[in-house]
Amino acid sequence: MNVAGALILLIVGVGALDMVMSFALNKPIAAATNLSEELLPPSVFLSTGMVVRNRADIVVDVLTEWMSEPVKRVAGVLAAVLSFVFLGILALGAVKLAVSSVAIRETAVAAGEFAVWPMKVAFAIGVCMTSFEAARIVVLSLIAPADVIPAANKNEEN
Repeated sequence: MNVAGALILLIVGVGALDMVMSFALNKPIAAATNLSEELLPPSVFLSTGMVVRNRADIVVDVLTEWMSEPVKRVAGVLAAVLSFVFLGILALGAVKLAVSSVAIRETAVAAGEFAVWPMKVAFAIGVCMTSFEAARIVVLSLIAPADVIPAANKNEEN
């Protein structure tokens, strides 16, 4: 979460500095947009693991309030398994992308040149952490009673 927050602050800082430099001094930062585009995926996925861990994902209450407890449990297991499959496939692709990017020491070809491979490695780490959390939720939803699994809206319950 700290790294994701730092990346978001960096995106905001580069954007703000670029605007000041552009409007006040008529000297925009070269590749500011490209840098922000490259920093966004790792900043999102480095924090997504915490969302999955806390079960803070979106739940359609209109549908789930009509379900019986056994149906809710089956739907929860199915949702957990599908999330894990999706994130697992995404993690495999991200790792392959990061490995090839590191192998060639990939850089962005833009108005200003900068290394892209660290951002792809951070993205792969974030997706892998998220998929591990999704696997943990699958195991918990299969073996734990429903009241042990954190609720999606636990802040509203308190």
